[in-house]
Amino acid sequence: MVKFDKISLVEREKISLVFLSVLMIIVSFKDLVVPPLATTIWRQAQTAMITDNFVREGFSFNGLYVNLKGKEKLMMAYEFPIYNFVVEVV
Repeated sequence: MVKFDKISLVEREKISLVFLSVLMIIVSFKDLVVPPLATTIWRQAQTAMITDNFVREGFSFNGLYVNLKGKEKLMMAYEFPIYNFVVEVV
């Protein structure tokens, strides 16, 4: 067994990163496997729909619609979509 004081700084950082990653997965496992049940899920879904529209059609204010009625585009009034634009570009 290797003593901890003989491990280099890089090795300590790797061990810490692996440990924290595993700890994070263990702590958040319940939230990772259950479906979203919160009533505020509409905001996340709305942002995802607008971003998807921007990716498919490019950035335009005609992309500010919600995909609720099939081919019919239900236009909605939203705040200026800076976040959606950044996600579309990335």
